[in-house]
Amino acid sequence: MYGGCPLEVRRSIIEDATAYGYDVDNALYGLACFDLYDEHLYPKGAIFTDPTIDGFKDIVYGHGALYFNRSRLGELPLLVTDDPVFAFKTAYPVYAPLHGNISEYTLKSLMKAHADVCFIASIGKK
Repeated sequence: MYGGCPLEVRRSIIEDATAYGYDVDNALYGLACFDLYDEHLYPKGAIFTDPTIDGFKDIVYGHGALYFNRSRLGELPLLVTDDPVFAFKTAYPVYAPLHGNISEYTLKSLMKAHADVCFIASIGKK
């Protein structure tokens, strides 16, 4: 998946990644890559996931949230949720914080930046 992270940066991260204790620089070879975004939907880092490992193994560069289907932002409301799996079940643009917590600052920033925002919370959460 390609997002806001420039290809040159992504390529250098992937090609230069070396696992601790090893000499080979192919630590990220074959991993799925997702960009991370801040509350203003600017690229902030990347997460590399190995889907073949049971339970997923994540290597995170930077902090932020996963942001899916951003090309549809102008035509559909932005869904904000603490469940990143939801992004794979809808065609709506979805913003899902990486660690599942959405701060008050992030909520206010998203509401200020986007007129059409819907928040989906787990049962029992505010």
